[in-house]
Amino acid sequence: MSVASDLIAAYADEGIEISTGLNPWHIRNDNHAAFTWFFRGGKKLTQGVGIALQEIYLLETLFESWRPKNMLVIGNSYGWSTLALALANRDGRTLALDTGADIVSPAGILLTNGIAKKRGLDCFAVAAASPAGVAPTVARELKGPVEFVFVDGDHSREAVARDLDAIRAVATPDCVYLCHDVLNFALRPPVADFAAKHGLA
Repeated sequence: MSVASDLIAAYADEGIEISTGLNPWHIRNDNHAAFTWFFRGGKKLTQGVGIALQEIYLLETLFESWRPKNMLVIGNSYGWSTLALALANRDGRTLALDTGADIVSPAGILLTNGIAKKRGLDCFAVAAASPAGVAPTVARELKGPVEFVFVDGDHSREAVARDLDAIRAVATPDCVYLCHDVLNFALRPPVADFAAKHGLA
């Protein structure tokens, strides 16, 4: 099975229906059309959306020949990207931090951990705020520095800059940083500044 079909099946086992992968050009160029929505009994479960189907394919391709040992996710929500990463790289450990402040976050943490356990994934989500919670949580939960990070938490420029700086302190020198929603939320400046500051491509 592919990562996408495994992921959809895992949520279906929890009674959650998935709507994903629509090209925004076909829906009045709605910039949210390509993302993933979660439903139970026809009712939307979250205010936020998950990564798009095409982004899952990107992760699957990325981890085809590269297997980082420790992966970090900033922003878990309903666990879609966290579990996609864990399925794409079963050899690594995936840790997700979520503030737990969103009304669905506690349920999302439980859902993520429940699915990971059922599927035998070395993956878990914890309630911890970034950037303050990054260093202590990584030290406690991971067996070494972060080699890959997916940043999809607070979508303000200030928050992204703080998150990247906090992660850098617990990451390998060649850590790969994947920042989500950079174009949608005009986040290029903090990402470019971070790359320039640390000599990253």
